[in-house]
Amino acid sequence: MRDGQLNTRPYLDVTTRAHSEHHHIVAERTGRDLHAAVTADQIHAALHAQTHNAVPQHRADYNAVGGI
Repeated sequence: MRDGQLNTRPYLDVTTRAHSEHHHIVAERTGRDLHAAVTADQIHAALHAQTHNAVPQHRADYNAVGGI
């Protein structure tokens, strides 16, 4: 799982996380459930972007905050 996250890191878009967090908070997810849902959405979007060689418009810089 961790290797997958690291390999898709260049395809992570900060807007994916923001939209996912909003969606799942509205759905009343909290704590670990919220974190897992947002992480799944980010991985799904990054894999899709990687498959289609799509560069994110607003690339996430997780190195600045200590990684994924």
